[in-house]
Amino acid sequence: MGLKAGGGLQRWEIAVTKKLVGEFRRRSRSLAREEFDDLMQECLAHWIVVRRKLPPDPDAPPVAYMAQVIRNKLTDLIREQAADKRASHHRVSSGRSSGAMAPAKVNPATLPSGCSARSCEPGGTCGPMAG
Repeated sequence: MGLKAGGGLQRWEIAVTKKLVGEFRRRSRSLAREEFDDLMQECLAHWIVVRRKLPPDPDAPPVAYMAQVIRNKLTDLIREQAADKRASHHRVSSGRSSGAMAPAKVNPATLPSGCSARSCEPGGTCGPMAG
């Protein structure tokens, strides 16, 4: 699934995402190991979900708001990878085989509007109500 301008995305949305993904990949070792296009796609897909909940205003595109949503998404990805690494380390250091710990269940009813269980913690940092 390729996300590009003309397919429901504006050029400025792609430009903002490219800039932020590039910055975060330079600063984060865990994101540097991820494919640039995969991160772009994940961030833009998340933005599309959040954007649907915004009132349309063609005269004032929500550039700053979008940038904050993308920053939050990338930060959540970094935290998720760190948590996975800690959980993996814990399983190894405690002598358990991998797969011994089941992933935590997230109740979708506790997530902010516009967020998925993968991208937000309960009371999360993204979506229209984030600030």
